[in-house]
Amino acid sequence: MPSPRTDWNRVHQQSYSNLDKARDKAAQEYMYNSQTARDYMQVQFTSRFGRTAHEWQLDIAEAIILGLDSVLIAGTGHGKTIPFMLILLNDKAETSTLVVISPLKILQEDQVSRFRKMGISAAAVNGDTWKSQKLREDLKDGNIRAIFIGPEMLLKHEDFPMFAREHKIFRNTKAGVIDEAHCISQWSGDFRPAYGELDKLRSFLPPDTPLLPASATLHRTALVDIREKLLIDADESFTLNLGNDRHNICTSVREMRNAEDYKALLSLINLQASSLEELDKTIIFMNAVRPTLKACRLLRKHLPSCLYEAVDFLHALRSRQDKKRVMEGFREGKIRILIATEAAGMGADIPDIKVGIHFGVPSSLAVLKQRLGRIGRDPTIEATAIILVEKSMFKEVKKSRNSSNKEVVDLEIELDGQDEVSESGDDAIEAERGNDTEVIEQENEQTNRVLMESGGLGGKTFLKSVDPDVRVLVLMHSCERDISDEYFDNPMDGRKLPLGYCCGHCDNLNHLPSTTQAPDSPPSRPVTPSPPGEPDHDDPGSVHSTPSKDRNKNGKRAMVSRRKHSTALKARRGEHRKAAQATLKHWRSKTLKKVYPHCAYTAEAILPENVLKRLAGYVHETLDDIEKMGLVWVLAEDHADEVLEVLKRVDDEDKKEKQQRRQAGSEKRREAAKKREQKKREKKSRLQKENQVPGSGGNFSNGYSYYPEFFYKSGTNDYHVDSSIQSRILCSSSLRHCVF
Repeated sequence: MPSPRTDWNRVHQQSYSNLDKARDKAAQEYMYNSQTARDYMQVQFTSRFGRTAHEWQLDIAEAIILGLDSVLIAGTGHGKTIPFMLILLNDKAETSTLVVISPLKILQEDQVSRFRKMGISAAAVNGDTWKSQKLREDLKDGNIRAIFIGPEMLLKHEDFPMFAREHKIFRNTKAGVIDEAHCISQWSGDFRPAYGELDKLRSFLPPDTPLLPASATLHRTALVDIREKLLIDADESFTLNLGNDRHNICTSVREMRNAEDYKALLSLINLQASSLEELDKTIIFMNAVRPTLKACRLLRKHLPSCLYEAVDFLHALRSRQDKKRVMEGFREGKIRILIATEAAGMGADIPDIKVGIHFGVPSSLAVLKQRLGRIGRDPTIEATAIILVEKSMFKEVKKSRNSSNKEVVDLEIELDGQDEVSESGDDAIEAERGNDTEVIEQENEQTNRVLMESGGLGGKTFLKSVDPDVRVLVLMHSCERDISDEYFDNPMDGRKLPLGYCCGHCDNLNHLPSTTQAPDSPPSRPVTPSPPGEPDHDDPGSVHSTPSKDRNKNGKRAMVSRRKHSTALKARRGEHRKAAQATLKHWRSKTLKKVYPHCAYTAEAILPENVLKRLAGYVHETLDDIEKMGLVWVLAEDHADEVLEVLKRVDDEDKKEKQQRRQAGSEKRREAAKKREQKKREKKSRLQKENQVPGSGGNFSNGYSYYPEFFYKSGTNDYHVDSSIQSRILCSSSLRHCVF
């Protein structure tokens, strides 16, 4: 029986009550004014970032500033890092600091870059950077306001703990942040035991310094575990759970033959692409190092030679320089397909990834959510998440009477630390060196067990043993979003309508054996994946059902045909879409020069490229259509009506051209019909002349069937009947009427 859901409304009320008490206490002690503090943070953030912070981000920052231990749960891409920045932006003297526990070097460097872009001094402290004397001097002098560090470096390094205490580098620290806080529960065993000792973080910080664990994947058990290990009182802290549902990601499941069926990836990639633009930006997650290399080689082999460099791989054993090069290439779009292990699972903060593929069964739903949460970070993108799972996931077995409860066969997964793979992916792996522990896939250190479970899902017995919650998701007998909400204990009211397709179950997109279907549900039809790009909706075989905008009494959206939907937005395709994009770009440039000649705005500020493409892709007739698609941008209020008018002119012109083409086609068909009729008349006339009997004035076909091969012409030009068929012919007094 599933455990009862958390009453998040009660938690919400308790948290905001604690925040109000903290505000009142601060107002009495040092005349604190909540609105003044929030306005100041908002102004500082907007001036540096170009947009306003959300109210919930200000709530978290204010709770930390007022000394409340806090917990933040929000989906990937929601902006969990912004409250970290707001805490520092609140300090007018710019002397306060922040320490952030971050699990991966690549993630540390990414966050340092983001903080520096906001004008906040930041540095990563790890085994690679600790060699720098300048870093040590800056830490001593308090020149670094945001310190990103791993738990091993903080607690286990031979020099750093003593250095930190001796020079009091955390003396002005306002908060201790544990980013990706699920690692405390997920990795604190034998894998990275320092995560289980993070309660010691408080000993480095000034008394009463609050802690802020933040994550996208904290289920009930993990949340309790984290509070215990960090000594956070649930009744006296501030907890904010926004849920981790991603309304713009559609997750589906597809079968592959076995754990090394890399060719299953080929059907999910546009192998006919001839340029970078024709390849959707894709990230493929593997459970071990070696598969990243094999998959990379396979895709490079099947793509055109001009796109060889568009595919690359990333794992923990690559050198720091290689990691940086690959991530920068992926971010800039030079690399379009990245095959990665966990080394990119929490480090790829790239907004325009459209496709995420998980190759193989994940170890847990939390791991799956973290990895596939890297895609679609731009909320206007319709992203696709695909889980490729082995056939053995669905194979049921019958247990013999004499067998024991479990029969186990271990298949060891090879560790690739001794292999040599080159920098380009063909000859040598450079192992990471340094005192920080870099994450190598947890699956690499475990065994892949193939066993016969007794008492599996619904009393069934399956050949392959996996996490029970993962099996529930993979079999997908109900909506994927419902399964995730139940597992992660998401708030009941925190889910938006899907931006496009909902999931493999609701939209019949799964490609699984028929034996995996629920007993009372029709089998899902196999779907042959189309190459990335514009689907051919004129092909009846490619027409899918899609959810309507309205929910039924069960809270689900009824399915309507994409071909027949009247309430859904009509898509522009082909030349029509290209014309819409070109016209919007022309309007954008013209508006920038005409309306904002003296402003620092760029064309992107007038109309962001991703919004432009979405607007050009569908026919939006009203502002409500734009809002329903989530297409909002800074200057929408000023220019949305104008954009609709521009697009309406494009649509009218397209409609006019199509009407002209239809008229021209109709005229052409009429002319062709006339010509065919004329040819028929001429042919008929010619045949009548050919069939006349000389001197008779008539023909053989006067209402009867005739066969000219039965007649021959004699030397006297008289027509005679072949003697071989005379017995079958009845003739009248003349040859005008012959019956066969």
